Amino acid sequence: MKNKWIEKLLQEISQNIDKKPCYRDIAFIVEDQKQYKAFEESLRVQTGEEISKEEILLEIGKAYIEFKDNSNATGAYLVANENELSIEEREKIILEFARKNLKILGNIMTRSKAIEFQTKKYNKKYMKVDSALEVKAEDVINQFSEEKLKRKSPSELFTMLAFWTNKFIKYIDVIEEAYMYAKDTEGQDLSYISTAEEDKILYQSYQKKRVIEKICQEAETEQEKEQLIVEYSASYTQLFGEGTSLEDDYADMNLFERMKQSLYVSKNMAINRILIDRINEIYANNPIRTIKNWGIQEDPKYKSKYIVIIELPGYLLPVTIHMPKVSISKMLKENDISKISFPEYKTQSDFTTQTGEYLGASIMVQATDVQAEAIRKAAKKNRQNKTLQHIRKQVFNEYQQRTNTELEITSEER
Repeated sequence: MKNKWIEKLLQEISQNIDKKPCYRDIAFIVEDQKQYKAFEESLRVQTGEEISKEEILLEIGKAYIEFKDNSNATGAYLVANENELSIEEREKIILEFARKNLKILGNIMTRSKAIEFQTKKYNKKYMKVDSALEVKAEDVINQFSEEKLKRKSPSELFTMLAFWTNKFIKYIDVIEEAYMYAKDTEGQDLSYISTAEEDKILYQSYQKKRVIEKICQEAETEQEKEQLIVEYSASYTQLFGEGTSLEDDYADMNLFERMKQSLYVSKNMAINRILIDRINEIYANNPIRTIKNWGIQEDPKYKSKYIVIIELPGYLLPVTIHMPKVSISKMLKENDISKISFPEYKTQSDFTTQTGEYLGASIMVQATDVQAEAIRKAAKKNRQNKTLQHIRKQVFNEYQQRTNTELEITSEER
């Protein structure tokens, strides 16, 4: 059973694996290793014992199971009591579900030091724009408090849920990369190898992870996964050297991939809820929109996806999340909507520097009153800074400049 996308990936790796310039690409892998080490150190401090890679996986797994158990229990209860619950009662249960899952995400992302790491990443980029944009990790962590979550609107809760579920998926990806590297270097004394040799191991570990990830993405059933593993086992060993086994590596990494695929479904459901709320506003022809600046665009890189963009009033940055076209079409079909036009909305140019760097959003946080005032003053002084002006408008809930074009989406999208 051959697959053209796996073939393409293996060919790409084969062409580059021995080229030293490719090791420049490991800069982000080194950053991922730092995140893994920060989690390892955090757990070591908490337990007073050395932490194995299996214990790291266990901590991630416990958070994932708690997240999915809450999702499954809520879904089962709503189905079982479908005829007894009023619309208001259903909404109350759904919002409590969102709050609980956000608390679970906040807990694991705090304990693992991921929020701290992502806040540093944000500050490194945005402090170059203006010092008024500085954020403290505790301000991000406080967004997950019971008191704060109870005061958030449904739009805020589900945008937060989509954003932080997506960040949790990416964090699992980080741990997966580091886990493979730990597996590949187990029993080795790394103090005796050169930086170039260590870079090569890092690079190869990352590429192994990519192959396993692609197999899981392309296979629709367990049987297909097994067939693909058999098909590409020899190529895998030839590529990464004697002693490497695709079957063994897949057995070790499959759990990460299962968690990610399941969480992608949860993330997509949260985005669908956000879009349903926007659809209700469109059909109601409501001139007072809950969210002024939002929209959708076709992903320029992946033609099978849309990019959904939401700007919550008072927050520092737009939330930008990729969404499979088929998922949105399915949502429309389930709600008996044959087609609908969403506003086409793009923010990338406002968050791209003169050197071509895209700033992105590594955190999601509300501006404090003091910070909002500092941003207003900074934007007044620097009217030519498009990033700062965009952030000011979002913080103070003003309309952004837009094209007023729309993108028609149908329930038959493939």
